[in-house]
Amino acid sequence: MLFKKRTAPTFSQQSPDASQQQRPQLNHPQSHSPIQTGGKEQQPRQSQSLTTEQLAELQQFMQFSFQSVTDYQFLLEKMPNEHLASIIRNMIEDEKKHYQTMLYYYKSHTGKEPTIVEAQLNRNDYIPALKKAFEQEQIGAGLLEEAARYTPSPRLRDIYTSLARDQQRYATWILSYLTIYADQTSAQKS
Repeated sequence: MLFKKRTAPTFSQQSPDASQQQRPQLNHPQSHSPIQTGGKEQQPRQSQSLTTEQLAELQQFMQFSFQSVTDYQFLLEKMPNEHLASIIRNMIEDEKKHYQTMLYYYKSHTGKEPTIVEAQLNRNDYIPALKKAFEQEQIGAGLLEEAARYTPSPRLRDIYTSLARDQQRYATWILSYLTIYADQTSAQKS
């Protein structure tokens, strides 16, 4: 088997100071917290059951966020300065929140643990890895926007819309960085 499947992990809850100094650890939780929205805790609404296709789609988006954390951790190690590293750290934390939100929603609707494929390690050089991240964020934003349009669940629509906005924001940041970096390297060669 090429990829290991396992029960969906959760990201440990660390203080902001601790998470900036070390790589986040994964663990399997005993309890789960409610979704955080605008600083207020909110229990998920279970007014509509999700179809098998909707659950598979939700699991696919969870996998995307899980993989993104691994990809951004690779990029974090390669960032040339602290300002750029802090942006990547924020993106990692956002992706963890996305993952946790979807994981909680999935569990609250199914009562089951989803299966997540072990994240692949990114072996690209720095610039190809940034380009891949840009493409993945663009694809993710488009898929999330489409899923938000077609889901009958208002809560899931809100989640997907919010995630799509974040994915587009990340793509814009990565593209601007790639553009600036490309301009700087071409100016240095001249």
